[in-house]
Amino acid sequence: MNTELKIVNAPLRETVVMKAGRAGIVEAQMNLSIHEYRVFFKMLTMVDRESTGKELLRISVSDIIQECHLTNAGYHYKTLKEAALSLMTRQIKFPGTLDGKPYTFYVSIIDKTAEPRFETDDLHFLTRFHPDLLPFILDLKSEFLTINRQYLNHLGSPYSIKLYMVLKHQSRQNHRFVTYTLEQLRFILSIPEDSYRKYGNLRQVLNNWVYEINEFTDITIHSVTETKRKRLVQDVTFEVSHKHNAHHRLEPILPETSRVPTEDIKDELFEEIRNYKITRSQFDNWIQLYGREHVNFRIKVGLRYIKQGMIRKPYFYMDSLMKNKELVEQDEVKPTVATYTLPRSVPATEAMPSPTLPLTSKNLKQQTDDLMEEYYERMNEACNNLLSVRENALDFLDYVEQLRKQTDKTIIVSMSIQNFDKERLTAETLYDYFKASNSGMMYTFKLQYFKDRHSAIWNGIRTQLQSQADQLGAKLD
Repeated sequence: MNTELKIVNAPLRETVVMKAGRAGIVEAQMNLSIHEYRVFFKMLTMVDRESTGKELLRISVSDIIQECHLTNAGYHYKTLKEAALSLMTRQIKFPGTLDGKPYTFYVSIIDKTAEPRFETDDLHFLTRFHPDLLPFILDLKSEFLTINRQYLNHLGSPYSIKLYMVLKHQSRQNHRFVTYTLEQLRFILSIPEDSYRKYGNLRQVLNNWVYEINEFTDITIHSVTETKRKRLVQDVTFEVSHKHNAHHRLEPILPETSRVPTEDIKDELFEEIRNYKITRSQFDNWIQLYGREHVNFRIKVGLRYIKQGMIRKPYFYMDSLMKNKELVEQDEVKPTVATYTLPRSVPATEAMPSPTLPLTSKNLKQQTDDLMEEYYERMNEACNNLLSVRENALDFLDYVEQLRKQTDKTIIVSMSIQNFDKERLTAETLYDYFKASNSGMMYTFKLQYFKDRHSAIWNGIRTQLQSQADQLGAKLD
């Protein structure tokens, strides 16, 4: 190696800048892990616009750990250095044309990496961008994207990072509604073909990514609109704005022919359901979240069963109907549109409850039990979705190792670790195991990890159900 190569030792800025648009990085396919993204963004802060691109960038591992608020430094020292090496094999993939013919172009990210030979100096590594990538970083005369790195540092999934990049750019272009075909969305987010094959599964994790973006970044995703043809989702539209405009919320998009704008109808709807312990604030919230036509139709369906004395819990039953996006009077071939408002950490229950016994004055305990069941189901589903991502599965294994080292473990934790060890689980088998496991002890063990290391999503679920818990005098624990 040429020892006279210049080394850049410190970041030049707190922002990352990259080429956007059709021929840019933002909407290209980047199949990177979360740690690879962190190294990539750190490098972007160190590139000099007057640079030739030949300089080596000195990346401090401890800086990344501190900036990204990562726990367990020992584990992340290793994985971040591994990420720097694995970036050597990564490529950015984007569609284009040459001589009038469509091509898929591949551009390497890094062409050189070096690490210290002595353990006393192993807290950094050297690396540089591939020359073919430099035009996407340095040639910023036209469309480009600038992001404050603090927002990227708080995102915990490569998918939420890429979705944020794309929607941030579109918002800067003054596009409030951003539409992608399902195929385009999967390409841009680098979702493997064998992952989330059904849109329902993709929607579940999409809600988690959107929750992260809304919680930790400078944009707000107000709603996600699905356009269907022959009952299959074809297009997905995001309603997005900068945070300083977030209070200017638009109504969910619905077909123009189905809008019912009058306040008289709105009040009339409420009069029909107020006797079933549904508050005005909850009713207004439904209108704001889903639109009047959506609420109108579901109230009519719900009242049909409630008035027959077949529903024991009208409030929960009606709330479930509102969250059911697939409820239609008959199958239609023409495109249909369904909008749900975000942020959400996990999806609401989609299935309509089966008719049960009439409401009685003795069902407070039953309503509380139903609420707690829904609460833990949401927690469980959100945790399973997290563990389906390899980086989170590795983090769970590290969590177990940290617990193992504790000298003051409870008996339950010790037994859980023993049971965990018997299964000989890996990052690849962890998700399938927990999804199929019926062990109450391991279920509790998993949720404790979720609470300790993904507290933002955990608290988001609690917030969604807290008002119902307060009404029932229940405690969400």
